[in-house]
Amino acid sequence: MSDRLNELEWKLLEGKLFDEYKSFIDRSRSIDKENLCSNIRYMMALSNTFNENSGEGEYMFIGGMGVLGNLVSHLGMGAIFNSRDIHDLDLVIKYRDYEFLLGTFLDDVYSYNKSLSIKDKLSFSGSCYDIEDKFLPRARFDVYFPNGNPKKGTEINYTIIDENKWEKVRKVDFFGVPINFVDPLTLLSTKLNINSGSRNSREKKDDYDIINLLGVAEKDKYSTLDLEKNLSTDLIRKLKEFIKEKGKEKNMLNPSEDYLTKILSIEV
Repeated sequence: MSDRLNELEWKLLEGKLFDEYKSFIDRSRSIDKENLCSNIRYMMALSNTFNENSGEGEYMFIGGMGVLGNLVSHLGMGAIFNSRDIHDLDLVIKYRDYEFLLGTFLDDVYSYNKSLSIKDKLSFSGSCYDIEDKFLPRARFDVYFPNGNPKKGTEINYTIIDENKWEKVRKVDFFGVPINFVDPLTLLSTKLNINSGSRNSREKKDDYDIINLLGVAEKDKYSTLDLEKNLSTDLIRKLKEFIKEKGKEKNMLNPSEDYLTKILSIEV
């Protein structure tokens, strides 16, 4: 067994934040957020594994966890209890050298396969046991690697995660564990690029994420010029259409009307 989660929780027990961590787990169970809490525990354990193997700058979480990490950076850990559920963990690895950490992470491996449809993507699932020697619910991980030369980056939903994106990584503390998350504008690009079926529509969770990412972008003081520099003309057009249709829907971190108006004023 790898003991990755078990080791992390013993490490937390020896520190000052274990009681807060345990209260977080207990509260998540009382409000039916145990699945989300379990995935956060997996994320913490995997991050700790990278951090302790000289890989603290070689990974970052994207997808739903990426959005959550950006929200927590502004709203604090309490934001987790108001978050949507997150069913899997998506992350990008800077170099393939660290793939060995993935293969030894889980205590009980259910599956471990290279994607047949997406180049340089690995999916694996399984469980870890915790400090009480109890298995957490099964988790699924989708991992993206560089497409050949690491300097060329990794393509995810038509968005390139290159050296420039790695320099913007957001580091957020989860109960004393520093975790890397992709920056909000890169996340916004991946979300705007998601297509579902022939109608070119996104799922509700992606709409939820886009609104929250706009709120994060405003808090981070990203200007309309920053948006134009980081998003293609087509994505700016999609963003404006999205704001007209759903920009006023309430979520965890809503952008101001003034910020949305400025985005709508961008000429494309």
